Amino acid sequence: MALEYERLVVTTEGSQCRILLNAPDTGNALDETMRQELLQALMSTQADDGIRVVLLIGAGEEFCRGLPAGELKSLSASGFERLRPLLDEGRRIISLIDEFPKPVVCGLNGPAGGAGAALALACDLRVASREATLALDFVRDSFAPAWGSSATVARLAGEGTALDLLWTGRPVDADEAKALRLVERVARDFEGEVSSLCDSLAGTDPSLLHFTRMAIQSSHSCDLAESLDLEAEIQHRNWRGSSRLH
Repeated sequence: MALEYERLVVTTEGSQCRILLNAPDTGNALDETMRQELLQALMSTQADDGIRVVLLIGAGEEFCRGLPAGELKSLSASGFERLRPLLDEGRRIISLIDEFPKPVVCGLNGPAGGAGAALALACDLRVASREATLALDFVRDSFAPAWGSSATVARLAGEGTALDLLWTGRPVDADEAKALRLVERVARDFEGEVSSLCDSLAGTDPSLLHFTRMAIQSSHSCDLAESLDLEAEIQHRNWRGSSRLH
């Protein structure tokens, strides 16, 4: 039985799952309901062995403007005890995406700000439309970086760029985001390119995708010799579990 959501539309076609942030009247803001539903949808998809790739995309003209302005204003006037649950929710969502056993693609259909930009940067790959922008603008609401943004932007674009974007909160358009390595593709035919990428990933051996991600993620903490050792190990595991032995 399919789960029902208020703020999401979750559809499955073949081995692909599409999670649509569906509150366009709020810019797909990550209110409490959407945060809880997103976590539930990701956990459900993670447990479904029939799903090989997940697409995260926004409804309307924005991808996700981040946390609701009213909630941020309320939190800024409160003690840390009210902020902590929100940080914990973000930690669970971002950690789940980071450890996801199958590819998570972000279809960056429009502007993303704050926690919405952090959500996009946590995905494995990002395809941006020409209308897309990224703004890690936590500082404008007097908040420090959150939802893993300090780690993801530094990992993707380097420490200097991370400081620039997080200190100023300035938005970057799709072309600059690609130049900074914050998105992998800027698409002229957005829907077509997103669909083509997801089709390609869905048609690839999922264990091979998982092992490749494992090697790349480990490269951040390994030297070359350790990376070569890990590649040999995962090559052996992939070969042993592949159809070559059948």
